[in-house]
Amino acid sequence: AASSLPSSHGSVGSRRAGAHLALGHFLPTTSKAKAITVIEIMQQWNFDVVSQVCCPFHAAVHDVRKCCDKMRRLRCKRNFLPQGLVQCKSCGILSNNDVDDGSPADCETCGQKEGLSVYPRRSAAV
Repeated sequence: AASSLPSSHGSVGSRRAGAHLALGHFLPTTSKAKAITVIEIMQQWNFDVVSQVCCPFHAAVHDVRKCCDKMRRLRCKRNFLPQGLVQCKSCGILSNNDVDDGSPADCETCGQKEGLSVYPRRSAAV
């Protein structure tokens, strides 16, 4: 489950030289939050489980990889950007969930209480 997922953060120090965030005014999304959301997507698919694969989870991972391989060959989408009105200050996941009156809401991905807030900004030191 979530506790067995990698906990490394998508921190500035781990990005390649010359790389930048797609949305520079937001924090980077952690590796753990990315893995959680990929698993959520995998759980919405009905995929082949072949006898050569050890388990349904790894069959789903294989299917995700096949899908990504096909998408890698698609035409470039220069205007593609992540979507979200709010972001979790803990895991960095973006969300379009309404935040009533600008008050922070709980993050559905990492469970951070009052983690979602409108436009968290990266500090100038980041």
